[in-house]
Amino acid sequence: MRPLRRSSSRPELVADSQGGTLVDPDGTYLGFDGPVIAGGFGNGAANLSLLMGAKMVHALAHAETVPGLSDPNGLTRRYATHAPADGALYGIDFRALLPPGNVIVPGVMAVPGTPAMGSVTGISLTTEADYTVIPAVTIDPPPAGGTPATATASLTVSNVTIDNGGSLVGAPSPVGYVFTFPNGIQIQVTGGEEIPGAFLGDLPAWTITSAEIVNGGTISGPVGTPVPANPMSAVAQSGSYTIELWPQISVDWEIGTLTLTNGGSGYTSIPNVVIDPGPSTAAATAQLVDATPPTTVPTPLLQFWTNTPGLVVASSDFTIDPNLGVQIRGGRSLLAFITGGVAGQDYQLRWVAQDSRGNLWQRTGLLLCARTS
Repeated sequence: MRPLRRSSSRPELVADSQGGTLVDPDGTYLGFDGPVIAGGFGNGAANLSLLMGAKMVHALAHAETVPGLSDPNGLTRRYATHAPADGALYGIDFRALLPPGNVIVPGVMAVPGTPAMGSVTGISLTTEADYTVIPAVTIDPPPAGGTPATATASLTVSNVTIDNGGSLVGAPSPVGYVFTFPNGIQIQVTGGEEIPGAFLGDLPAWTITSAEIVNGGTISGPVGTPVPANPMSAVAQSGSYTIELWPQISVDWEIGTLTLTNGGSGYTSIPNVVIDPGPSTAAATAQLVDATPPTTVPTPLLQFWTNTPGLVVASSDFTIDPNLGVQIRGGRSLLAFITGGVAGQDYQLRWVAQDSRGNLWQRTGLLLCARTS
């Protein structure tokens, strides 16, 4: 074995915590007989560097299992650097996984397609009905792993009945004037008549005989909030009549607005919308990302992911030397010359290899670019 020496700078790749090996660019195996524990920064890890001709492969060996980083074979690996990879040779050995006589060969890995997926972008009424309470609006949830969309309803006046036209003293006729009621309801007078024998001085008294809605007002709040009781009296006017008796109306309420409060995520189709109580109905619209068909990718393969809850592909953070790619060495190991990474971000590196019997093997490691990791 070539001599090992401590490095205080860039501890960038890995020794195997279960007796694995490092390899140099010429395919020579440099093995450890078992777990390696040594002093150094970060979780008691060993900071080792191995001179390989003109290149340096930096190694971190660690004996503990890292939660959440188990590969399909139950084996875990740990990589580390406390700075972005600024151009170093990375390698990993598969000999502990391969059955006797098997070697790594070029192959392909199947990549499943993805369904159309997205969020709810809108919700609209399809049929209307009258309500005495604010109804619940429920949008069907997406498949497992998605976030349900949510919506609320508010009510507005659909119909007005004049119960009492009131007594309005003044001139001229109240036709065209607007009267305001609770919850922002406004009606404009379309018909009025004098009250026989009713005068205040020389001014006649009027009563409203017909009107139209100019503002249906609104009721919002928790599901089940009741509408105001009928009849209701006006509280304001656009004219300057002396009010002997305010006009009174009775109203019916319908859904005025459906508000999408959260579009959710992970929807693979447009969901159903249920309004309870009915009989109003509504329909949703959704913006779905196009589906992708199944495909294959060549192996060996090195993938980069963030190491945060809800893993995200981080391929754009790294560059694998295009002239070398991911290389097979000695039928048992993989090598790649890598640059990139973001300081302060931790990553998962996933190496995938196919053996001579068509089996796919994966080894996963943790690449630390955050000093507090």
